[in-house]
Amino acid sequence: NYDLGFTEPYFLDKNVSAGVDLFRTQTDNTDESSFTSERFGGGLRFGYEINEDWRQRVRYLARREKITDVDTDASRFIQDQEGTAITALVGQDLTLDTRNSRRAPTEGYVVKLTTDFAGLAGDVRFFRVEGFGVAYLTVFPEWIFSVSGNLGHITGLSDEIRINDRFFLGGDNLRGFEISGVGPRDPATSDSLGGRTIANGSVELQFPLFLPDELGFNGAVFAD
Repeated sequence: NYDLGFTEPYFLDKNVSAGVDLFRTQTDNTDESSFTSERFGGGLRFGYEINEDWRQRVRYLARREKITDVDTDASRFIQDQEGTAITALVGQDLTLDTRNSRRAPTEGYVVKLTTDFAGLAGDVRFFRVEGFGVAYLTVFPEWIFSVSGNLGHITGLSDEIRINDRFFLGGDNLRGFEISGVGPRDPATSDSLGGRTIANGSVELQFPLFLPDELGFNGAVFAD
């Protein structure tokens, strides 16, 4: 992964942040989906605070994506996508944040709505919407209960939705499972194909381990 970003927090001496990003990523998906992918591109972003709790960010992204090294016995869906595609995407993130701390919250909640539209130029056309929320509650001093959830859907506006634009479960968003370990698969090849819709949630209880504070360790039990 190569990712270079620059942010000006007060663009033109206004309470508006502005940034530019350049990136190049190469991902080995051979174990999960029998292909590798490479992305190269950049984007522009602007953000502002609506008030103390609400903020919004808008962004434009352009990228070139190449799917290569497709196994000869890979799913037909994946074989059909081998090659290069160009994506031009505009999107926004609207966030409501009432947490008492962004680093170690003990009260409050965050709700975030993300929408993306691809199709201003290039080869890929889709509309994607995703919502995320998490709430924190102190049940005893230093015992923090949290509940979170995520829901998303993507709709193709022309051709089939490309595999790298789909949703996958496993790894960070579903602990205990491998990356792409949950979801639709080709029954003939077992390749993970991703989904058009995703829904996942978690409950967690953090508790102290009664170790010195400077160590920064806590315990947790959770269910995803």
